[in-house]
Amino acid sequence: MHKRIILVPYKKGSRSCKALQEALRADGLKCYRKSPTGYFKTKVFDLIVYWGGNHNIDDWYGQLINRNRRQANNKLTCLQILTEEGLPIIPWTTDKTIAQSWKTIVCRHILTGHSGNGIEIKQQGEELPKCPLYTQYIKKTYECRIHVFNGQVIDAQIKRKVADYEGDRNTAVRNIHTGWVYCRENFVLAVPAADLAVAAVAAVDLNFGAVDLIYNQHHNQFYILEINTAPGLEGTTLINYKEAIKHAANY
Repeated sequence: MHKRIILVPYKKGSRSCKALQEALRADGLKCYRKSPTGYFKTKVFDLIVYWGGNHNIDDWYGQLINRNRRQANNKLTCLQILTEEGLPIIPWTTDKTIAQSWKTIVCRHILTGHSGNGIEIKQQGEELPKCPLYTQYIKKTYECRIHVFNGQVIDAQIKRKVADYEGDRNTAVRNIHTGWVYCRENFVLAVPAADLAVAAVAAVDLNFGAVDLIYNQHHNQFYILEINTAPGLEGTTLINYKEAIKHAANY
């Protein structure tokens, strides 16, 4: 049994990491949040949970959870690994000439962005900016997020429209800022999607990850978009992660 659980957030103000700490403490566990850039003396019996981020603190004592998060956080590296594993992913390229042949192009200026940061949508025939990564836009029947922890699906959500959203809803880049939110009510997770999410997390050698998938009904195909190593937590999702971490710590 681990005596302490150390959460290492990608940034000090991570609300999800703070909520996770509070939930674990409410269950009587010794849980701390520590900055990867500060000094903290870890012990051999600590369970250290990396919550996103790219800092190198692998020399800390203890059992390390999500040691290899950096290769998942970098979208290009992640897609390269998933391609090598033969998993179905969105078409991608680093070659602007190839990207120009696609009907709709997602230009990714930032390889480690989140919530749509650094994304620019272009249509075939438009001049493309120089970017480290281009992905082809695939029409989707729906988009979902599947949370995997130690080889098991612990939660699944589907993106749905925000009912009272008053802005310009974006169907290409779906997040809270463009009128979409994750829900779980009346969502039945398809077995192929669950299997694909588990395989994706294993491929990038993670202990846990939230896999974003899209489903195209015309081709009856799921495609992997990305893997999140610091997903937003609240409600049922927060409880599920708390229980998964407790199990990993042998509580």
